Amino acid sequence: MSLKYAVLGSGSQANSYMFETDAGAMVIDNGFVWKDFKKRCAKAGLDWSKIRSVFLTHNHGDHIRGLETLVGTTGAVLVHREGFRVDALFRKIKDYPTFPVAPRSSYQLPGVEFFPFDISHDAPGAQSYHFKVGGKRFTLITDSGRTDSLMLHLAARSDVLFLEANYCPAMLEAGPYPPALRQRVASDQGHLSNHQAAAFLNALADHTDCRIKQVYLVHLSENNNSVERLSEVLAQECRFLGPIRICARSELVIGTP
Repeated sequence: MSLKYAVLGSGSQANSYMFETDAGAMVIDNGFVWKDFKKRCAKAGLDWSKIRSVFLTHNHGDHIRGLETLVGTTGAVLVHREGFRVDALFRKIKDYPTFPVAPRSSYQLPGVEFFPFDISHDAPGAQSYHFKVGGKRFTLITDSGRTDSLMLHLAARSDVLFLEANYCPAMLEAGPYPPALRQRVASDQGHLSNHQAAAFLNALADHTDCRIKQVYLVHLSENNNSVERLSEVLAQECRFLGPIRICARSELVIGTP
């Protein structure tokens, strides 16, 4: 089965990931307005009309800004954490298919098998996903202030890992954010720093069963990080020898086959 995928964009402004096979397509989050979403799909060679499922990680604006239009236009089933009030996100559409799920359980939809897991973030119903689509396994770890042993286990089993490297601590401390917001970003319910991302990759390098073939470092902060700062940390601290692709803020990155 053929597989195409892309980081349609990640960072402080908008986040979305899309995967397409012969059987259909799936999306994780959508922070892009509809016009931009369609343009990015076209540039990536992906067909938005094939979208059959949309996976929600949490309700922050950079992940849901374009969610209602996407679900309403495609009729895709919306996967979300059970107990989360999806209706609070939507103003225009009232009737749409949903698929509530619980973390640490396995599920299946047409064309995709998936396993939701908890992330540590200050948003209700926050979770992420390990999934199998097109014969490959993927894990997305973003918007979490810490990692844990389950994340490491799921990442090691994956062919492809999307891992957050959100901020440089020095840039955060010297940047424009007020103290309360700086504390939030750096907390256990905030985001992963460059150093935390490097440490997680080192843990994967030491993992006896790691099968990762590609890592994408994503969700770089607009104000508190840069590709250059992240590259320096990787050069100084990271022992992971596999391919690593840094996705710049809002950059469209087409996945490797």
